[in-house]
Amino acid sequence: MRTNTTLKVLLTAGLLALTGCETVPERAQQVGDDIAEANDAILETAERTVCFGASAGALTRRYGTNPERFQAWQKFCQHGTWPTSDPVQ
Repeated sequence: MRTNTTLKVLLTAGLLALTGCETVPERAQQVGDDIAEANDAILETAERTVCFGASAGALTRRYGTNPERFQAWQKFCQHGTWPTSDPVQ
């Protein structure tokens, strides 16, 4: 009787272990998807801040002294003109 009980316990434990392992790839994929979604949100917030969150003075100090950087900022943010005036002429 003891051998049957031990065998049942071992078989049950083995089945549980194998069943649990089947869900690991699915969970790992979900975790990866969640991380990717969070990183996308972080990037979107950073882009919004660069394009719309900075003051005109901060933009002028950062991008206005270098024509290439200013033009790159304009293209990136899809602006046609500098928020107040075009410091690069």
